[in-house]
Amino acid sequence: MDQYRQLTRMMATIRGSLGPGCTIVIDFAAGEIYWELSEQGIVAEISPRPLTGMESKLALVEDLRNCRIFNWHDHYVDLGAREGTHWSLEIEWGDQRKRITGLNAYPAEWKQFCGILRKWSGRAFGFRIFSGQIYRTVLYHYRRH
Repeated sequence: MDQYRQLTRMMATIRGSLGPGCTIVIDFAAGEIYWELSEQGIVAEISPRPLTGMESKLALVEDLRNCRIFNWHDHYVDLGAREGTHWSLEIEWGDQRKRITGLNAYPAEWKQFCGILRKWSGRAFGFRIFSGQIYRTVLYHYRRH
């Protein structure tokens, strides 16, 4: 059977060596997407969003199919990098699980994948979390607590 149509859960995380991290969890069974921003283990913001209707779920699955996430390698690493942007993707379907990780290296479809996560979560995902207003929001929250 088609792996994409069997998706039950997906979690994508990106963080810099220094700075905030962002996680998006898509729970296909519950029909929800969670966007979380954190700094040094402290959650600055959580934003849940419903994934309503079968049409939405099927459209999201088709977007992920276009990124070919099941064809990605297990690891992407820039061998010259010791610090930088760390990312991971955990995919669950049926009774199976796959984990993909990276350090300053990405699959060819990475930008497309980040755009899909932004589209469906309604929030930033990718390199944009490390600059601008989002980063300042995390620092403000972190310094207050």
